[in-house]
Amino acid sequence: MQSPEQIINQKETYQTMGLLTWEDGKIHSLPQDFADMIGWKEMAEKALKAYNTLSLEEKRKTLVLTENYGQAGALNFYNRKQMPETFAFNTDYIYWIPRLPEIRNILWVGPNPTHDISSLFNKIERIDTVENPYTREKGTEIYLLLNANDGFTTLFYETIDKRKHFFDIF
Repeated sequence: MQSPEQIINQKETYQTMGLLTWEDGKIHSLPQDFADMIGWKEMAEKALKAYNTLSLEEKRKTLVLTENYGQAGALNFYNRKQMPETFAFNTDYIYWIPRLPEIRNILWVGPNPTHDISSLFNKIERIDTVENPYTREKGTEIYLLLNANDGFTTLFYETIDKRKHFFDIF
């Protein structure tokens, strides 16, 4: 019901109620759930903008992935019917990743892709970053991984299947 600024100005009240202590045990300026959600709309808008830079043909072969289920849920909520469903490699989301005939591109929301991943694509573009200073998502980056190497689709689904088999989803 209050803005980030109002909560920060009433820090003592929120702290007395224990609302500023996060899962890391530290005291922060906003309640964790609020800080988690406050940047979701910005993140979703920037991801949609990145997705819409692709041609119709590229979109058909693009998978949208995020680092975690919260980000995936945010994109799915704010961008429903404007772009394909978003997935993550963890929790139940890993079981819902569709089997596309071919993956050529990935719209990635999360940290800079590692060298192992980036070597599988011919081009990686950092499109944008979540900038809201109050959000826990501040600094989350949005990338387009373009023109995957031959064999990427097979390797991708083999990796997914191994993670599911060994229950490596958390």
